[in-house]
Amino acid sequence: MKSVALWVVFAVWSAYVGGCSFERAPLRPGTSTLGTGSAPDAATSQSAPDAAPAQDDKSTATATPDPGEEDAGLDGGSITAPVDAGAKDVDMSDPLGPNKPGPTAPPTAEPMSPMPLRCGDAFCPLVSDPVKACCTTAADVDRRAARKAGACGQDMSALNLPEYGSGCWQRDQLGIIDARCPSSKEPGCCADDGTCGTNNADQHLGCRHAPGSALRACSEEPPRPMDTCDPVGSYAMRVTVDTMWQSHGNGLFALTDDGRGPIQIYLLANIEAVDPRTHRIQASGRLCGVTLPPFYSSILCESYQPTFPESLWESPSLPRPAIEGTFECGSQGCVASIGPVTYLFGIRLNNPESPWPEPQQTQSLRCANQPNAQCFADDDEDGLPGVLLTIEDGGMVAVASGTKPNSNNSCRDGFDVRSAPLSDVPTAIFDGVRRTDRLMLGIRARVGGSMRFGKNCESAQGSAIAQYVNSRAKGCLVEPGSSDWLTRTPPAGPNERCTSSEARFIDESMPDYHVLASGEKPPASRFGRDDTPSPGPTVSLVRFAPKKEISCAEVRSAKF
Repeated sequence: MKSVALWVVFAVWSAYVGGCSFERAPLRPGTSTLGTGSAPDAATSQSAPDAAPAQDDKSTATATPDPGEEDAGLDGGSITAPVDAGAKDVDMSDPLGPNKPGPTAPPTAEPMSPMPLRCGDAFCPLVSDPVKACCTTAADVDRRAARKAGACGQDMSALNLPEYGSGCWQRDQLGIIDARCPSSKEPGCCADDGTCGTNNADQHLGCRHAPGSALRACSEEPPRPMDTCDPVGSYAMRVTVDTMWQSHGNGLFALTDDGRGPIQIYLLANIEAVDPRTHRIQASGRLCGVTLPPFYSSILCESYQPTFPESLWESPSLPRPAIEGTFECGSQGCVASIGPVTYLFGIRLNNPESPWPEPQQTQSLRCANQPNAQCFADDDEDGLPGVLLTIEDGGMVAVASGTKPNSNNSCRDGFDVRSAPLSDVPTAIFDGVRRTDRLMLGIRARVGGSMRFGKNCESAQGSAIAQYVNSRAKGCLVEPGSSDWLTRTPPAGPNERCTSSEARFIDESMPDYHVLASGEKPPASRFGRDDTPSPGPTVSLVRFAPKKEISCAEVRSAKF
C-alpha cells in the first residue's frame, strides 16, 4: 500500500542525514491570512520528555501548569522574550532542570495591535488598511448601507469602488440565500427586513443592499395569511461551515493532502421571551458540540480524525455563548435571526477580537484578565491548559471525505486511521516517530445566522455567518508506546507530556481553515480536491417538545 512512499524515503534519506530537514508537518493542512510561522528544525535532537501527569488514563489526564512558561498579552498585555529554540529542548516543567536554555533576553513589552473599535457593548472585528472600522449611524440606515445605527461597520471609501461608495457599511448583515432574489456578482439573498439583497462575503458585509438598488420583496407571490409561531421554547441549532485547506509542500512533496470538509457547531438555544415592540428575543444557550473534518496523507497513507470528548460539553466551566437576535413573522413566514457572536473556549483573550496569536507566540501568551495570566483556560476541568482534543487511532477509511485522492497514489487500499506524528523525519514512513493522540487546544469561532420556519414552526433552515474558525495548541500528550527511532527514545509512558519542541511542532501544524462562501469553488488541487460550488455556511433549527432540561447529547442527535 505504501510502495510509492517507500521509494520516496530512500530518495530523500541521504539529504536528511546530511543535515537537511523537511519543511512540512503531517498535520499542517492549510495556509492562513494570519500566517503560520516557520516549522521547527526537524533535525533538532530530542531530550527527555516533559514531566508527565500522575494519572494513567487518557480521559483523566491532569497536570499542573508548567511553572517555567511565560505568557505574552494581546491588546494590552506584554510579550516576554521567547525561550531559546536552539539545539536543546526546553523542559518547560522545570526551568532550572537539566534542559534549561542558555541566557535569554529579559522580558520586554512590545506594542500590540490597536484595540478594535467598540460599538455599544460589542468589540468589532479588526479590519485591514485601507478599510477603516466605524460605527453605523442613522444616515447609513437611510442610505441602506446598514439596518441599524450603532452597529459595527466598515468605511471602505478608500477602496474607491462604486459598489461600496462612502459611509459606514454594517458588517455581518443577516439574511438567507434565496434564489428568488436577483444576483449579480454576489448571490441573491433575502435580508432579515424581508427585502432582497446580495450576499457579500469578500468584505464580510453579509446580506446587504447595494447602493441605488430598488426595494423588492423576497417573493412576488400574493401575500397569504400571516403565519405565526410562538417561539418560546428550546431548540437544537446546528451551524455547518464548508471549509477548505491547502497543503504546504516543499520541492519534494507534501505530507498532507489539500482537503475540504465541513465543520459542524451544535448549540442549545432557549428562547424565553420576545419583545412585541422591538421583536428582540431574550434567550440563553450553551455550546453542545463541534465536529471537525479528517485530514489525509497520501505519503503516509494515513487519516487523522480530531474529536472532542463528549464529556467536554457537559463541563460547567465551558463558557456560555451570548445569544442575541430577533424573531418576526410576516407574509413570507416567521424568521429567527441570531446575531453573529465571537465565542472562545479553551482560551481567553483580553479582547476576543484580538489578532489570533501566531504559533511562535503560543507558549508566551499572557492575558492580564485571567487567573495567573494563563490564556489557555481549563474549560474541561482535567487539570491541563485548554481543552483536550483526541486524535483517533485504529481502523481504516476507504476514501477521503471531501477529497478525491489521486488514482495514481499508493493508498488505493485505504487510509489507516492514526494518531498524529510529532516529527516529519523520514522514519515516519516506517512508524518510527513519536505520536500524539491528545492535544491541548484553544478555539475561536464567529458565527450567527437567519432561519425561516416551516409552516408547522417545528424546524427552520437558513444561512449562517461564519467568519473564522481558529485554533492554537498549548501542548500535547504523547501516545503511549510510541518512540523515535532516530533518537532511540524509549517508548512513551502513560500521559507523558510532549517536549517543548514537539509542542511547537504540533502547534505549527494546526489546520488553517478557509471558510467557503456561497458559490465559492476551491482552487485546483494536485490531490483532486472536491471543487464543486459551496452552499456557504448554513444553519438549521429543530424545536424540542416542552421539557424541563435538554442534554447536549439530545442536541447533537436531533433530526436536522
